[in-house]
Amino acid sequence: MLRVTAWVSGFVFALKKKHNEKGSLTADELTNAELVWERIAQSDIYSNEITCWKNNKPSSRDSKLLCLSQFLDIKGILRVICRLGKSTHLSAFKKKSYYIPFQS
Repeated sequence: MLRVTAWVSGFVFALKKKHNEKGSLTADELTNAELVWERIAQSDIYSNEITCWKNNKPSSRDSKLLCLSQFLDIKGILRVICRLGKSTHLSAFKKKSYYIPFQS
């Protein structure tokens, strides 16, 4: 599914830029495809929480994520700060993992 998403996005990008380059998928294309599916999975389950974060409002009291240290990153992915945040040998990006709902 990731590869298909990456190929389709690359095709759409090539049409917009009128690029005719052909070749293998790059790591960036696969990473972007993964982000697309992460956003879709999160928005299906946590649309209210994501809307609250985008509007700088607190989450509702019945939110399943209320007990977690959560934030919305610059790419629109809902992330939580977990035990990895105390690690000294990981980058700041890796310390804040994204949250994928169990039902997806």
